[in-house]
Amino acid sequence: MFGYIGNGYGYSPFGGIITAVIWILIIWAVVALIRAPRHWHMTHRRWGSERDALDILKERYVKGEINKEEYEEKKAVLLKE
Repeated sequence: MFGYIGNGYGYSPFGGIITAVIWILIIWAVVALIRAPRHWHMTHRRWGSERDALDILKERYVKGEINKEEYEEKKAVLLKE
């Protein structure tokens, strides 16, 4: 007499599409959370800023813009911070 009245996602014409969209959003969120730390590191200089400064210092030394003494002094300062 009182059968199942509700229309779940599978019973509507768009049920498959809605279900697929929900799964795509869930998978996208999981991938975004996994990739977030690496992305944050690459886009924000707050993390890894010492490494970046050391890389710049090394490049300047290799190019000959600074001598070995200046390189060692600046490297010591960067590593203390």
